[in-house]
Amino acid sequence: MISQRIRKCIQTCFEKINKVQKNPNDKDLVELAGQHAYLEYTKDQVAHVNGKQFAVRNIIGPKENETGLNAMTVYL
Repeated sequence: MISQRIRKCIQTCFEKINKVQKNPNDKDLVELAGQHAYLEYTKDQVAHVNGKQFAVRNIIGPKENETGLNAMTVYL
């Protein structure tokens, strides 16, 4: 059985890891989809959103898609 002290230490470590990784939240995803997908990004270019850097992996723009909806795949 894990003691309360060890459990608290593990929880604190996970909280610190999550802060360092800066996981994207809903606000980041909405900004990426609503604004940045329509800018002229190219593959491997970096999008700066709310203090985080997202590298563009793939983008579907008006040249590849006739619906008018753009999309992009990004990673931290």
